[in-house]
This record gives sequence, C-alpha cells and structure tokens, in this order.
Amino acid sequence: MLGSQLLELIKSLDKRDMRELRKVVRSPYFNQREDVIHLFDCIDKTLNNKLPDLSKEKVFKKIYPDQKYDDVLIRQLMSYLYKVIQKYLITEGVLQNEMESQLYLTHALRQRNADRIVEKQLNDSLEIIDKQSFKNAKYHYLKYTLRVEQYDYWSKKKRTSELNLQDLSNELDFFYLSERLRQACIMHAHQTITKHAYNQYLLKVALDKIESIPNIPPSVSAYYHTYKALTEPENEYHFHQLKKIIIDKGFLFPENERKDLYILATNYCIRRLNQGEKPFGSEALELYRARMQNNVLLENGILPPYTFNNILMLALKSEEYQWAESFLNDFKQYLPEKERENIYQYNLAIFYFRTGNYADAMTLLQKVNLNDVLYNLDARRLLARIYYDLDEINALQSLIESSKVYLHRQKGVGYHHDMYTNYFRFLEKMMKIDLKKAEARSILRGEVEATQLLAEREWLLQKLS
Repeated sequence: MLGSQLLELIKSLDKRDMRELRKVVRSPYFNQREDVIHLFDCIDKTLNNKLPDLSKEKVFKKIYPDQKYDDVLIRQLMSYLYKVIQKYLITEGVLQNEMESQLYLTHALRQRNADRIVEKQLNDSLEIIDKQSFKNAKYHYLKYTLRVEQYDYWSKKKRTSELNLQDLSNELDFFYLSERLRQACIMHAHQTITKHAYNQYLLKVALDKIESIPNIPPSVSAYYHTYKALTEPENEYHFHQLKKIIIDKGFLFPENERKDLYILATNYCIRRLNQGEKPFGSEALELYRARMQNNVLLENGILPPYTFNNILMLALKSEEYQWAESFLNDFKQYLPEKERENIYQYNLAIFYFRTGNYADAMTLLQKVNLNDVLYNLDARRLLARIYYDLDEINALQSLIESSKVYLHRQKGVGYHHDMYTNYFRFLEKMMKIDLKKAEARSILRGEVEATQLLAEREWLLQKLS
C-alpha cells in the first residue's frame, strides 16, 4: 500500500482535512461501506508512526480477520476510499468559494425548474459576485457564466427584456482579454529565457482593438500595459500606466496576481536601470515600498534573501541611507531562519561599505559564512575593494589566491565565473604594475575596456584613469 495514490493523497492533507474526513467517511452521503471506514481508520492510526506497517496483507487482515487475503478486494477498497476523499475535496473546494457556490446553486435550481427561487437566486448571485473584492479574469468569467444562466432562464420564459445580452457579451470579452493578455505576458517572459517561439493567433487582433473599447476594466488594462511595456520597453508610458494601476487598483487582484504584476513592473525598472537609466532605481524602490505597504512582499511569511538584497541596493543607489538602515533592521526578522544572521550581516556589510565605514564592513565580511556561491563571490568582491583602498596588500593577495581556488571548484555559475575570474586577475595585475606610470595604466585600462565579462568594471576604470 505504501507508494499508492491513496496514501500519497492522504499524506497531502492537513490536520483540518483529516479531522473532517473522520466524519466524512462515516456519513452515508459520502460512504455506505463499513469496510471503507475500517480502512481509513487503519491508515489514520498508523500513517504517522515512524515505521508505518501498511502492507496490503496486514491491512487486509485487520479489516477482514476471518478471510483469506484477496488482492482484488483490497484494491477495490482502496479505490472506494480514494473516491470518497476526492468527493470531499471537490465539495470543500466549491463551498469555500462563495461565488462559485452561488453559480452551481443557480444552475441546480434552474435545472429543477424551481422558478420562483431561481429568479431570486439569480439576483442574489449577481449581487454577491458584484460585491466580490477581486475583479480579475475569474470574476468576469463567473459573471459571464451567470449571465448565461440568466439568458437560458429568461429566453425560455420569452422575456427578451431580461436577456441582458450586452452584459453577457461584455463579460465574455473582458474575461477573454484579461486571460489572453495575462498568458501573453507569461509566454513573452518564458520566451525571453528559453528562446521558444509561441503562436498567439488572436493576440494582435486583441491588442489592436483594446484601446477602442470603452470602460476597459483594470483586469484587462493591467495586462495590456504590462505586455506593451515588455515588448516596447522604450515607451515609458505603458510602464507608468501599469504602475498606476497596481498601486491604485492592485486590491482588485488576488495576492498572487498582484505580486506577479509588481514583479513584472519591477523587472522592467531593473532592466532600464542596468542600461544606465538611473531614475528607474527610484521607480523600482517605490514599487517595493508599495508592496510593503500592501503586505504583498513576503512569500509565505518569508522574505527571500535576493529580494532583501535588491531593496537595500536600490535604496543605497538612491542615497536613502537612513531608510536603508531602518529597512535592514525592520525586515531582518522575515529572512529564512537558518540563513538569517549571515544574510543580514552580509547586507549590513554592504551598507557599511557604501556609507564609507570600511572598518565595520571588513569585520562583517571576514566572518560571514555564505553558502550561496554568488553571495560568497560578491562578499569577496567587496572585501577585495576594501583591502585595495586601505592598501592591505598582503590581505588582498591572500584573498585573491583563495578566490581563485574557490572559483575553480564552482560549477554551474555560468557567466559569473568569468566575471569574477577577470576581476581578480585585473586586481592582481594592478598590484604588480607601477600605477604612477601613465603608459602602464593606459595599457591595462585598454585591457579592462576590451573585457566583456567583468565585475566592478567602473571602479577598475576609475582606479586606472
């Protein structure tokens, strides 16, 4: 039985599910077999043991102590219980979503020709859906589906004045456009990474028509401006429209969608910033602040280390040093517990370095133990700059040698390997030549300029100017 789909399904359930299932398997609505109850109880009592003995033979003997083992029977029993659990999960899923529950109820009443109740239910369902806080593609889909129910009901009654065909058509269009554009954004992002080309036959038609549609809802306009920003990055209008929507109307989207929109907008800023357009650093920082204010920064209560670092770097580039320090201390508690102290100290070292406190930065960088290869290399990069600026030649030479060995051992870091290898190589050359001689500086500067993959290019060129 171990490794069966039944046990995999039961293992996926939480404590509340198991508590409910103890009642469900005993409900005649879900199950009318006593042996299914015995099978569930046997699994329930045994599964959490360190070494659960749930072989089919042993379980069969507990359920049917007086019968000879029958593999077909135990498999059938497992299948019955599996279906009971499936039925429970479907029921729970529907009942936990009020909008979908209303839709299913309306359909069921209409199918049973409960006319007086149907009319009230249609009005009640529309009111409940309209009061729903989220107005994303799913909202439009549910409203469209309810309009279809409304149309089917009133058309049979010959009440053409109640058909609301324009509303039905609008909701269908808004649902399709919202979801079509959302998928287009996802596919474009995936295509950029994988170079895989997708056919999106109706996308151009949708894009050409959208701006002529009156009263476009945020569920459509958000993804329209996202897609245009992704595909026409030089046109800042679409970014600013997207930013306005997610800051002013972000509450209309479920948390996961809101996060995705914030991330897409932030990535746009980072790309522009990497192209040397410094104002987009402040734009990205503003988006992160909005995420903090709207409680959509954390992922399951955790702040990913790379997000922690991104926010700090943006604040430092914007020279908002006091805010950066407050951020470090206020959000340290949300870092993953096992990495918390090292990640915090690493970022605090960056803060000290950027504010000219080399002594404290050096102390922290010398003692942090970073398992992440890129963070480790970045810490070495900063420490090397400090040693160089403080003329700590012996410490710098030792760091360069240990970094060469570390880089040689690392696999799977891609272009970062060449970036840091070249960085330490040029540092070593700078230590060996007489930088007071303009010709020596000029030759080495030319080599730096000609090297494509290189960390700290700007700083190295400054030192060689």
